[in-house]
Amino acid sequence: MKHILFAAILCTVFHSGQVFASDKSEQAKIFPNYDFAASSRTWNKDPFVNMMKRPEVWAKTTFTLDISTLAFTKAFNTWPISDPYNIEELKPSDCGDKITRGFEVNTSTIYFTLGRCPEMCSSPPAMRWVDKAGNPKEVVLLPASNWNVISFWQTGNYAVFGLEAEYELGSKDEALGIWNLKTGQFNLLSVEKTNLGTELGDWKNSRLAATKTAVILKSPLAAAVFSTKAKKISISSNTTHIQNSVGSDK
Repeated sequence: MKHILFAAILCTVFHSGQVFASDKSEQAKIFPNYDFAASSRTWNKDPFVNMMKRPEVWAKTTFTLDISTLAFTKAFNTWPISDPYNIEELKPSDCGDKITRGFEVNTSTIYFTLGRCPEMCSSPPAMRWVDKAGNPKEVVLLPASNWNVISFWQTGNYAVFGLEAEYELGSKDEALGIWNLKTGQFNLLSVEKTNLGTELGDWKNSRLAATKTAVILKSPLAAAVFSTKAKKISISSNTTHIQNSVGSDK
């Protein structure tokens, strides 16, 4: 109820036709010193290529990684602002523009716009926030085209997104987006084909930690290590130490 009231009374400012929250808190401190223009420069700009791109399936591997000393952070609290799949209330101009979800970050909010609606939208979702000076900011997540953001974590150099897409006959797909804010590398991974839901259970509420070359999602059931350098994944039911026989990832 608190979030519904907050969304209803939220004061907004308009910038180039876009709607942003006008809260001037320092929520952008979660993105310290990142040049988003440079970070996204390597992204493919072709909308058709981005729309048709399917999530990657990384090979399972074995390596040793002690995660007991890593600082894990929970996903940001979130609430829906509009239904991305209610086609009766949507119009073509809403694609990529209509805010569908908010995330509580520090004392303010980061918003994400509509990316996917069956028979209506196949757009890249945009991430919007206000910097500490009160300036509205936006990053269009081109590699996440045709997906809606439903979960959001940030730690170290990584922003990680839980993504969802609903299709014409009612089926749904889920993906994990891993963005290295420093290098711009953005990996889109299949949740189903990497067995995240099976292994971690409620993966969207897992906790996140990171090393220089890997991100780790940990639930009460298991821990999954995504090596962004090797593009491989290791999942273990030991949630304090990923202990296998081959290699390492620090």
